[in-house]
Amino acid sequence: VIAAGASPKEVAELLRSTPQLEKAALGDFLSERGEATQQILTHFVAGFDFSDQPIDGALRLFLQAFRLPGEAQKIDRLMEAFAKALFEANPEPFANSDAAYVLAFAI
Repeated sequence: VIAAGASPKEVAELLRSTPQLEKAALGDFLSERGEATQQILTHFVAGFDFSDQPIDGALRLFLQAFRLPGEAQKIDRLMEAFAKALFEANPEPFANSDAAYVLAFAI
């Protein structure tokens, strides 16, 4: 399971590589407030290869890993992390990560 003192990157890798985790619980955990959880989320999202992916395909790939929580603020945190990673992988079609966020949220 998770060793004491595990880095956020190690936790994120464990979460991504454990398909037995309940997807709803994973989405709920990743969207929690807090610096440690946000670092885990950042590393979790960085594990996806969004390069040369259209936004709808990248979003589908991202959302297959977990289930979106019901709370709007939690969804917002997940979508913001997704948009930043998508923009870093594909800066060309977007002016900035905010533009990717707005479009992803609209989908």
